[in-house]
Amino acid sequence: RDRMGRFAGLCAILLGVACAAVFASMWQADQTTHDPGSSLGLGIYLLLAAGLGGALAGLGALISPDRGGYS
Repeated sequence: RDRMGRFAGLCAILLGVACAAVFASMWQADQTTHDPGSSLGLGIYLLLAAGLGGALAGLGALISPDRGGYS
């Protein structure tokens, strides 16, 4: 397992926000179509979950980065 520093944490937060933005655009497009037969697939919700998880991990790395010590 690699160590996650502050820069990697910042990158994880930015990528997590990008995933959430893609989900928001897909969700908005689904809401505006008014097609009763259309729905968002499981993959879009998994994209949101992965993005939020990555952003949370990045936030943890910004708050408490790995200093390289052994515990």
